[in-house]
Amino acid sequence: MNKILAIVLTIIALIAPALAAAPTSQPTTQPTLRVAVIGGMNDTGFWDALVDRFQRETGITVETRASGPKDGITPVFKQGNVDLITMHASDVAITSSPTATRWIRSRGCATT
Repeated sequence: MNKILAIVLTIIALIAPALAAAPTSQPTTQPTLRVAVIGGMNDTGFWDALVDRFQRETGITVETRASGPKDGITPVFKQGNVDLITMHASDVAITSSPTATRWIRSRGCATT
């Protein structure tokens, strides 16, 4: 469980600076991280605990847009309605997102 927490926090930490640095037209608006979460993380309470900790430590609001099996959350990601997807490894999610594919390739990783 600690390994999963470390991985998820690392992913969120990579995205948080981009959200914080994004130009805002209204200085009072807090950044929001839109996510789709694999059902098991949500069903066990793990996701809620992680979100609470992340929001407390960063001030960034987390909005869970979808939760469920990979077939249920992948379409939300493909449509660009979330900034982050948490799921077990899935070629569907990685190869269907031009942004994810560019990010992965820019770091010297291959995509199929």
